[in-house]
Amino acid sequence: MVANSGSDLKFDIAAPPGWSYDAGDTIIGNLMRYTPISTTQATVELALVGRTEAKVNYVFITKKEIDDGPFESSHYTLLRGKPQLVFCGPVQHSENSKDPLSFPFSVQIPHEPERSAREGRLQATSFLPLEGDHPSHHVMPGTFKSPKTGGLTAGSLPSSLECKVEYFLEATLEYQSEGRQICRARYPIAIRHPARDDSNRLACKTITAQCSVRSHLLLPGAQTKRLSFKQKSARIFGASSIPCCHFQLNMTVPLAIKIGDSQPFQVTLGMTPLREHTSPIIQDVAQKVRINWVKLSLKCITNVPVNGEDQGGLGEQNVSHMLNLEGAFWDLEYPLVTASLSILEICFNSVFIQVV
Repeated sequence: MVANSGSDLKFDIAAPPGWSYDAGDTIIGNLMRYTPISTTQATVELALVGRTEAKVNYVFITKKEIDDGPFESSHYTLLRGKPQLVFCGPVQHSENSKDPLSFPFSVQIPHEPERSAREGRLQATSFLPLEGDHPSHHVMPGTFKSPKTGGLTAGSLPSSLECKVEYFLEATLEYQSEGRQICRARYPIAIRHPARDDSNRLACKTITAQCSVRSHLLLPGAQTKRLSFKQKSARIFGASSIPCCHFQLNMTVPLAIKIGDSQPFQVTLGMTPLREHTSPIIQDVAQKVRINWVKLSLKCITNVPVNGEDQGGLGEQNVSHMLNLEGAFWDLEYPLVTASLSILEICFNSVFIQVV
């Protein structure tokens, strides 16, 4: 893949567009120059750079206008070692040349960030312990970028949040031609997130919530009868005489979800009657339940401390992704109905989340 960085210097990477790498992989390619050049001494250097950035923007909201306020940012350099010397010597490339100059290179991606990435830093600015011998330092974080979003709130509060982990190849061509000439080019490199222990992949947790339904239609045989004026009035004013059925909603979900994994994960929904909280008149009545649809979403929360939580800002970003599960109920030939609330359980075992 050829990256367009200007005709003075371009990257030609031996990989398809959008390719990503693992730590330890080798990046192979060529640096290309199409414009003419004639010099007795030229050097081409190449470096793999990795860095993180977190930024929280603030605004001041008044009655009349919204003013831009200060911002806080935090930067970490993960990789920036000594540049690799790709070429050194005389170069000749005329205007009539059909083929560009080509400087082949290969760069191996390290397995862990440089030690300087955690030296002289406050613990409050890092999600990982900063001790030099901590095993969390022996992995290379994957490429990440949060969408630039945010909402305005009264007062002076964060209005937008940005955070990213990025890697790129940085090439420099330096030569003498009527003075010192320098050409630079960059090429973004996507690094996959490190593989983690999947032993907890099948472990689940159950979330519960208490719910209730209040209606005269819960009475035996009431479904086929019209409500009386007295019953309608009681419903409008929320009278305590209206029968109420209490139940507990249980949702069992995985403890961890691996994004992009081809293996589906399971989500189980269940409803259990709470007889002791249900109106006595309907405690022994088996209620018929019909499930119209279930809406399921994946909520991603990004918390970013900037310059230390105690000394700087703390930005939070929430993004919800609808999984469009309700469509599975619309395609059913018959609605999902159970004759007893105590045995209602729905299991989704083919939910798959893919990053695009």
